Amino acid sequence: MIETILAVIVGVHLFAEIILVAAYLLQFRDEEGAINESTYLPSVSILIAARNEEENIERCLQSLISQDYPVQRMEILIGDDDSTDSTFAIAQKYSESHDFIQVVKTKRPTELCIAKANVLSQLSAVASGEQLLITDADMELPAAWVKAMIATSNNADIAFGITTTKRSSLWSELQGLEWLLALCRIKILADMGWPITAIGNNMRISMDAYKAIGGFESLGPTVTEDFDLLRAAHRQGFKARFLFGPDVLGNTIAKSDFAELLAQRRRWLTAVFRSNIIIVLLLIVQTLFWPTVLLLIWASPLSALVAAVAKLLLHSMLMYVLSSTLQVRPSLIASPVFHLYQFGLYLTSLINYVLPTKIEWKGRHY
Repeated sequence: MIETILAVIVGVHLFAEIILVAAYLLQFRDEEGAINESTYLPSVSILIAARNEEENIERCLQSLISQDYPVQRMEILIGDDDSTDSTFAIAQKYSESHDFIQVVKTKRPTELCIAKANVLSQLSAVASGEQLLITDADMELPAAWVKAMIATSNNADIAFGITTTKRSSLWSELQGLEWLLALCRIKILADMGWPITAIGNNMRISMDAYKAIGGFESLGPTVTEDFDLLRAAHRQGFKARFLFGPDVLGNTIAKSDFAELLAQRRRWLTAVFRSNIIIVLLLIVQTLFWPTVLLLIWASPLSALVAAVAKLLLHSMLMYVLSSTLQVRPSLIASPVFHLYQFGLYLTSLINYVLPTKIEWKGRHY
């Protein structure tokens, strides 16, 4: 009986991994690419919610002012969310030297609109662009980002790019690898008609769709504003696209320690557990895979060996095609220890989620 249960867990996970790799190979021949200069270039408002980002915001703004997009068709709106460091002063300096950059001192959150949604709601109220692009103050975007995100505006009301972490250590490489694998799964499921979550630091929504939804203020108090905006759009029949390619690949700053990482995952799981019960079950099965393989050694050593080899081969195949698609260097250092990192993070994240703890965002608790 126990052996059967263990075999089912391993089999379900490996089957899901095979489907994932097969779907990637069959359908990942994206994306429209950069739009032609002769086509219509819509006006764009780039929204950035910033709170205590003095170490990162300059890097973000440098990448945005270097975009291969006409500055007369672009505005950058920075919402300073009561920062206690020099974030506002740095942003203001850029605003004074670039007339398409505006800094807004946002009002305090209300009961109906909190956290990042509160800042984005206020920025969108003063935005003039036909398309809203949303990113974070710790992001660095490629020069073709705006064009690539706008490229799908004729056939999708909402678009999401892909994010990884800026590599500076083994710790950051492990987080980056996790980002890529998770977002790969999210894209494939979305393309299959299961949009389970969104990427709030790398997204676009048309102003028409945003207004039809009612904006962030219509979502109620939420710390998963990207997920809730996507759900609201999906309910109203707006089409979303999940893009995958080097032109939409942004780099964020990795969480500096495990406590910060766990707090981030606590917030993310809030969206995951509201998405789809099948997704939740697959997440649990994925977390249990390696402990199950270890237990299977006792019941059937050969089965355990086959399962482990199959898992490692599938992981290697997926990493190879991911690296080729995104034109990034495979992480030879992070890959061997990634499975241990993933198991530890997923297990502690699930435990942390069920504990009666508050959700943290930028030093505030909800």
